[in-house]
Amino acid sequence: DSSGSAYITGSTQSTDFPTKSAYQATLQEGIGYGYNTDAFVAKMTPSGGLAYSTYLGGNDADEGEGIAVDGVGNAYVTGWTQSANFPTVNPLQPIYGGEGDSFVAKINAAGSALIYSTYLGGSGIDQGNGIAVDGASSAYVTGYTESTDFPMKNPLQPTQGGNPLAGDAFVSKINPDGSLNYS
Repeated sequence: DSSGSAYITGSTQSTDFPTKSAYQATLQEGIGYGYNTDAFVAKMTPSGGLAYSTYLGGNDADEGEGIAVDGVGNAYVTGWTQSANFPTVNPLQPIYGGEGDSFVAKINAAGSALIYSTYLGGSGIDQGNGIAVDGASSAYVTGYTESTDFPMKNPLQPTQGGNPLAGDAFVSKINPDGSLNYS
């Protein structure tokens, strides 16, 4: 960010992952598909200290893949989840689509609360890979989908381009309040 802090996302299976000022302080354990992971989000200070660190996930596999930050320090995270109980707040899609959904979450500057968090996917496999934020705090998410029923609004391409098992890229713009602008 503008003050030199670094924002990090990924996934962990560790029950002792270091948390601080966390929205979710513990790993959500479950049976998963052979393993259970939660995404994590962390902010490191310019001097290398931990400003905050939190788990983000449900009781199945969750992975953070991309992170961005806005001008006031809110973190925006995308990735994928297989958790039917992934934490959602003010969601544009409150229900898990199936097989694996991408997710998008906006976390407050302190790392202690979700401003919004939502599934973004259809009945097939979907994965958010990258995210960027503009000056108006709209999030732009890109990734991969095998879903023929991926959530769309004002689409440039309204149907999947070919073999559903080969998948298509997706691009979605999410407004600052978590509503879908286009997809």
